[in-house]
Amino acid sequence: MYWLDFIAKAGLACSHTPILAGILVLGLLSKHREKFARAAFLTLFTIIYNLYLKSLWQMPLPPPLEGWAFPSGHMHSAVVFWGWLAIEFNKVWFYEIVFFILTFVGYGLVQQGYHYPVDVLASVGFGSVSILLYAIINRLPFFKQHSERVGFLMAILSGCVFLLLPGPAAQKPHVIGALSIIAGFSIAWALYQLKQCSQSCRLGTNKV
Repeated sequence: MYWLDFIAKAGLACSHTPILAGILVLGLLSKHREKFARAAFLTLFTIIYNLYLKSLWQMPLPPPLEGWAFPSGHMHSAVVFWGWLAIEFNKVWFYEIVFFILTFVGYGLVQQGYHYPVDVLASVGFGSVSILLYAIINRLPFFKQHSERVGFLMAILSGCVFLLLPGPAAQKPHVIGALSIIAGFSIAWALYQLKQCSQSCRLGTNKV
Protein backbone atom coordinates (compact mmCIF):
# COMPACT_ATOMS: atom_id res chain seq x y z
CA MET A 1 0.00 0.00 0.00
CA TYR A 2 1.15 3.52 -0.80
CA TRP A 3 0.96 4.87 2.74
CA LEU A 4 3.07 1.97 4.07
CA ASP A 5 5.74 2.76 1.48
CA PHE A 6 5.56 6.42 2.45
CA ILE A 7 6.07 5.60 6.15
CA ALA A 8 8.95 3.28 5.31
CA LYS A 9 10.74 5.85 3.15
CA ALA A 10 10.13 8.63 5.68
CA GLY A 11 11.62 6.43 8.38
CA LEU A 12 14.64 5.59 6.24
CA ALA A 13 15.27 9.30 5.66
CA CYS A 14 15.91 9.66 9.40
CA SER A 15 18.87 7.28 9.09
CA HIS A 16 20.46 8.66 5.92
CA THR A 17 23.90 10.19 6.34
CA PRO A 18 23.07 13.53 4.60
CA ILE A 19 20.09 14.04 6.94
CA LEU A 20 22.07 13.21 10.07
CA ALA A 21 24.98 15.36 8.88
CA GLY A 22 22.65 18.29 8.22
CA ILE A 23 21.13 18.03 11.70
CA LEU A 24 24.61 17.87 13.24
CA VAL A 25 25.73 21.00 11.39
CA LEU A 26 22.65 22.91 12.54
CA GLY A 27 23.16 21.63 16.07
CA LEU A 28 26.82 22.66 16.10
CA LEU A 29 25.76 26.17 15.12
CA SER A 30 23.25 26.36 17.96
CA LYS A 31 23.67 26.97 21.69
CA HIS A 32 23.59 23.17 22.16
CA ARG A 33 26.81 22.63 20.20
CA GLU A 34 28.41 20.61 23.00
CA LYS A 35 25.58 18.08 22.93
CA PHE A 36 25.76 17.70 19.16
CA ALA A 37 29.56 17.44 19.22
CA ARG A 38 29.34 14.45 21.55
CA ALA A 39 26.65 12.93 19.29
CA ALA A 40 28.97 13.43 16.30
CA PHE A 41 31.89 11.66 17.98
CA LEU A 42 29.76 8.63 18.84
CA THR A 43 28.05 8.43 15.44
CA LEU A 44 31.32 8.64 13.49
CA PHE A 45 32.88 5.94 15.66
CA THR A 46 29.81 3.76 15.11
CA ILE A 47 30.22 3.85 11.33
CA ILE A 48 33.62 2.17 11.67
CA TYR A 49 32.64 -0.06 14.59
CA ASN A 50 29.58 -1.35 12.73
CA LEU A 51 31.63 -2.50 9.76
CA TYR A 52 33.96 -4.33 12.14
CA LEU A 53 30.95 -6.16 13.60
CA LYS A 54 29.78 -7.00 10.07
CA SER A 55 33.20 -8.43 9.28
CA LEU A 56 32.94 -10.82 12.22
CA TRP A 57 29.70 -12.49 11.03
CA GLN A 58 29.74 -11.63 7.29
CA MET A 59 26.03 -12.40 6.96
CA PRO A 60 24.82 -11.47 3.44
CA LEU A 61 22.18 -8.85 2.69
CA PRO A 62 18.81 -9.99 1.31
CA PRO A 63 19.16 -10.81 -2.41
CA PRO A 64 19.72 -9.24 -4.87
CA LEU A 65 21.66 -6.84 -2.63
CA GLU A 66 25.36 -7.45 -2.08
CA GLY A 67 27.37 -6.89 1.08
CA TRP A 68 27.15 -7.70 4.76
CA ALA A 69 23.91 -7.26 6.65
CA PHE A 70 24.40 -8.04 10.34
CA PRO A 71 24.06 -5.71 12.16
CA SER A 72 22.37 -2.99 10.09
CA GLY A 73 24.61 0.03 9.67
CA HIS A 74 21.76 2.48 9.09
CA MET A 75 19.90 1.29 12.18
CA HIS A 76 23.05 1.25 14.29
CA SER A 77 23.90 4.85 13.37
CA ALA A 78 20.30 5.99 13.90
CA VAL A 79 20.14 4.38 17.34
CA VAL A 80 23.32 6.01 18.64
CA PHE A 81 22.62 9.39 17.02
CA TRP A 82 18.99 9.83 18.04
CA GLY A 83 19.39 7.86 21.26
CA TRP A 84 22.30 9.97 22.44
CA LEU A 85 20.50 13.22 21.66
CA ALA A 86 17.54 11.95 23.68
CA ILE A 87 19.84 11.39 26.65
CA GLU A 88 21.47 14.79 26.20
CA PHE A 89 18.17 16.71 26.13
CA ASN A 90 16.51 14.36 28.64
CA LYS A 91 12.93 15.36 27.83
CA VAL A 92 10.01 12.93 27.87
CA TRP A 93 8.62 14.29 24.61
CA PHE A 94 12.04 13.90 22.97
CA TYR A 95 12.30 10.28 24.07
CA GLU A 96 8.85 9.64 22.57
CA ILE A 97 9.83 11.23 19.26
CA VAL A 98 13.07 9.21 19.14
CA PHE A 99 11.13 6.01 19.85
CA PHE A 100 8.86 6.63 16.88
CA ILE A 101 11.76 7.64 14.64
CA LEU A 102 13.69 4.47 15.40
CA THR A 103 10.56 2.34 14.99
CA PHE A 104 9.98 3.83 11.55
CA VAL A 105 13.64 3.40 10.58
CA GLY A 106 13.55 -0.27 11.53
CA TYR A 107 10.25 -0.78 9.74
CA GLY A 108 11.56 0.94 6.63
CA LEU A 109 14.71 -1.18 6.46
CA VAL A 110 12.69 -4.40 6.62
CA GLN A 111 9.71 -3.24 4.54
CA GLN A 112 11.95 -2.04 1.71
CA GLY A 113 13.89 -5.32 1.72
CA TYR A 114 17.22 -3.87 2.82
CA HIS A 115 17.55 -5.96 5.98
CA TYR A 116 16.10 -8.86 7.92
CA PRO A 117 14.48 -8.15 11.32
CA VAL A 118 17.41 -9.80 13.13
CA ASP A 119 19.80 -7.27 11.56
CA VAL A 120 17.70 -4.40 12.88
CA LEU A 121 17.24 -5.85 16.36
CA ALA A 122 20.96 -6.55 16.67
CA SER A 123 21.69 -2.93 15.82
CA VAL A 124 19.34 -1.76 18.55
CA GLY A 125 21.20 -3.99 21.01
CA PHE A 126 24.70 -2.94 19.97
CA GLY A 127 23.64 0.70 19.77
CA SER A 128 22.12 0.63 23.25
CA VAL A 129 25.30 -0.85 24.72
CA SER A 130 27.37 1.80 22.91
CA ILE A 131 25.22 4.58 24.37
CA LEU A 132 25.49 3.11 27.87
CA LEU A 133 29.30 2.86 27.72
CA TYR A 134 29.56 6.30 26.14
CA ALA A 135 27.42 7.78 28.93
CA ILE A 136 29.75 6.23 31.52
CA ILE A 137 32.80 7.69 29.76
CA ASN A 138 31.26 11.16 29.62
CA ARG A 139 30.56 11.07 33.35
CA LEU A 140 34.15 10.31 34.30
CA PRO A 141 35.88 13.36 35.88
CA PHE A 142 38.58 13.41 33.18
CA PHE A 143 35.98 13.75 30.40
CA LYS A 144 32.96 15.34 32.09
CA GLN A 145 33.74 18.97 31.28
CA HIS A 146 36.05 18.28 28.35
CA SER A 147 34.23 17.02 25.26
CA GLU A 148 37.41 17.55 23.24
CA ARG A 149 39.00 14.75 25.28
CA VAL A 150 36.05 12.53 24.43
CA GLY A 151 36.64 13.36 20.79
CA PHE A 152 40.29 12.33 20.90
CA LEU A 153 39.38 9.12 22.73
CA MET A 154 36.79 8.19 20.10
CA ALA A 155 39.24 9.06 17.33
CA ILE A 156 41.86 6.76 18.87
CA LEU A 157 39.32 3.96 19.32
CA SER A 158 38.17 4.45 15.73
CA GLY A 159 41.75 4.10 14.54
CA CYS A 160 42.21 0.90 16.55
CA VAL A 161 39.00 -0.61 15.18
CA PHE A 162 39.99 0.47 11.67
CA LEU A 163 43.22 -1.52 11.98
CA LEU A 164 41.18 -4.63 12.82
CA LEU A 165 39.12 -4.42 9.63
CA PRO A 166 39.90 -6.85 6.80
CA GLY A 167 41.55 -5.25 3.77
CA PRO A 168 38.52 -4.80 1.47
CA ALA A 169 36.36 -3.42 4.31
CA ALA A 170 39.03 -0.92 5.39
CA GLN A 171 39.17 0.45 1.85
CA LYS A 172 35.49 1.38 1.72
CA PRO A 173 35.15 5.14 1.05
CA HIS A 174 32.62 5.79 3.82
CA VAL A 175 34.89 4.11 6.39
CA ILE A 176 37.96 6.09 5.35
CA GLY A 177 35.77 9.20 5.28
CA ALA A 178 34.44 8.56 8.79
CA LEU A 179 37.96 7.99 10.16
CA SER A 180 39.25 11.17 8.52
CA ILE A 181 36.30 13.25 9.71
CA ILE A 182 36.43 12.09 13.33
CA ALA A 183 40.18 12.78 13.45
CA GLY A 184 39.80 16.20 11.85
CA PHE A 185 36.71 17.10 13.86
CA SER A 186 38.41 16.12 17.11
CA ILE A 187 41.33 18.44 16.37
CA ALA A 188 39.02 21.24 15.23
CA TRP A 189 36.86 20.89 18.33
CA ALA A 190 39.91 20.94 20.61
CA LEU A 191 41.08 24.17 18.93
CA TYR A 192 37.60 25.64 19.31
CA GLN A 193 37.55 24.77 23.01
CA LEU A 194 41.02 26.27 23.43
CA LYS A 195 39.84 29.47 21.78
CA GLN A 196 36.78 29.62 24.04
CA CYS A 197 38.94 29.09 27.09
CA SER A 198 41.35 31.78 25.95
CA GLN A 199 38.52 34.26 25.45
CA SER A 200 37.07 33.46 28.87
CA CYS A 201 40.44 33.97 30.53
CA ARG A 202 40.91 37.27 28.70
CA LEU A 203 37.48 38.52 29.79
CA GLY A 204 38.26 37.51 33.36
CA THR A 205 41.55 39.41 33.27
CA ASN A 206 39.87 42.53 31.88
CA LYS A 207 37.26 42.49 34.65
CA VAL A 208 39.98 42.36 37.25
